[in-house]
Order: sequence, then structure tokens, then C-alpha cells
Amino acid sequence: MANRPIFPDTIQNAALDIENADGTTAQDLLTAGTNGSRINSISATSDEPTADIELTINYNDGTTDYIIGSVTIPALAGTDGTVPPVSILNATDMPFLAEDLSYYLAGADKITIAAQTAVTSSQKIQLVATYGDY
Repeated sequence: MANRPIFPDTIQNAALDIENADGTTAQDLLTAGTNGSRINSISATSDEPTADIELTINYNDGTTDYIIGSVTIPALAGTDGTVPPVSILNATDMPFLAEDLSYYLAGADKITIAAQTAVTSSQKIQLVATYGDY
């Protein structure tokens, strides 16, 4: 019997604001569906006026955060018309990704994100993920 491709059944989007009050505590960005998920993209923007912010991206198995990489978000990325938004799932910062730069999660596993330094008061880093649940 020939193998057949398996495609996500439900398209999902998730968003997260990382603000000053979050400090350096990891925040949930997305949770995989019961049968797992395929993450297609995670974009990040910043309205932090002067400081670059390093984000730690974690795989969470429901109990523990495991760091899978870190990505620096430049000041004003995606918000000033000059500095572009940042693709979190990129081959430079995450060389282990699939060829199409996707990342797979088993059912109920999570991606969490933490800033390495607190964002300036009244500023934020915004993340948006697109993924599909199986």
C-alpha cells in the first residue's frame, strides 16, 4: 500500500504580546492540537525604540521548557517602515528545522517564548504564529 501525505486538518493562528510586566518569564505562544501540529511560521515585531531584545524559544512538553533557540528582535522591527519583522523560524538561528522551515509538535506540547531582558515599560514585542492541527 502506498504512503499518503497527511495534511493539517484545522488551520490555526496564535498571538502573544511580551510586555514589561512579563519580565523574563516564558509565555505560552501556542499549544498543539490533540494529534499534534505543524508550525509554518512565527513572526515578531517590536515597538521597543532603542534596544534589541533577545527572545528564547522553548519547546514545552507540558512540564518543562527546553530551549530550542534564541532570536534577536531589533529595535522597531516591523513597526517603523524600515526594519522588517523577524521570522523566528529561520535557518540561521534554528538550523535544525525541516527544509521548509517548519517545526512539528506532538499533541498538547507547547511553544513558549521568553525575553532575555525585560521590555521597556509601555513597549512590547508581538508574536504571531500560523500553524495547523492534525
